[in-house]
Amino acid sequence: MAEYSVEEELLEQQQEEEERAQALEEQNQQDRLVEQDQAEQESPVNRAQEFAKGYAKSAIKNAAKEEAVAAASAAGSAIVASAPVWGPIVGILAGILLVIGLGIFIIISLASACNAQGLGGTTARWASWGASFLPGVSQDVCAQLSGGGSGGAGATGGFTVPGDNLSDAAARAQLAAVGITVNKNCIDQTRQVASPGQTCLGGTLQSTINEVIDLASKCTTSLGGPPPNNRCGVLVTGGSEPGHESGACSHANGYKVDLLPTTALNNYITSPSYFARAGTRSDGAPLYRRISNNNIYADERNLPGVSAHWDITADCI
Repeated sequence: MAEYSVEEELLEQQQEEEERAQALEEQNQQDRLVEQDQAEQESPVNRAQEFAKGYAKSAIKNAAKEEAVAAASAAGSAIVASAPVWGPIVGILAGILLVIGLGIFIIISLASACNAQGLGGTTARWASWGASFLPGVSQDVCAQLSGGGSGGAGATGGFTVPGDNLSDAAARAQLAAVGITVNKNCIDQTRQVASPGQTCLGGTLQSTINEVIDLASKCTTSLGGPPPNNRCGVLVTGGSEPGHESGACSHANGYKVDLLPTTALNNYITSPSYFARAGTRSDGAPLYRRISNNNIYADERNLPGVSAHWDITADCI
């Protein structure tokens, strides 16, 4: 029994030695494989392959840089090539802006000078016209747009509004040129004036003044007299002064004036050759439509509490 145990122990030792020898052999084999791999990596072929890969990467980077430089150069060349075209355009735009700026400066200067010094004549008219295009510039540009009061009545001192509206002085001057007068001076355009009252034409539309002038001329012609003599005695008794009825086609908005009734004027307006009846207004005033232009004349000669006059509405639809 003891001998059997010794033999078993010897067998176990022999197996352990064989296992250690096998493990050592496996380790040696792995070491040889590692050395072989290292040798292969250091071979000329592998080195050539690695060099080729690096060169290819470098070539790609350099090509990309060259393309970027070429694109930038092309863009620069395009800008330089277009310079002969853009140069004149920029110059023209700069010139236009300069002219506009200079024009605005001149207009504001004229308007300021006119307001401060009461200039008249051509300077005043240019200043008033220019100021009408500029927001924020006073429309009360000049004391005398016509270069001084005329027409037998004093002006308001420069009441003007944009567009076709006239100053009191300019409207009076146009009427006076054909022998038409205004019954009273304009004292204060902004408020009603007690006795003896006032008649103002500041803000009256040019078309309204044209209607009065044409009426006087045609009425004179109907009497056999040559215009521009005011043989029908056309006299303005009401304009844009405060105190009239409000509304779109009102005195205040420049569409209306009042005329003094005269025998010749009454006969002309009531003649079916020149006017047609157009009904009756809500306050009882008979209405007449001028055949030549459809302007409306209201007969206010017999209205209670109203001084007798013809109420003319021009070019207001």
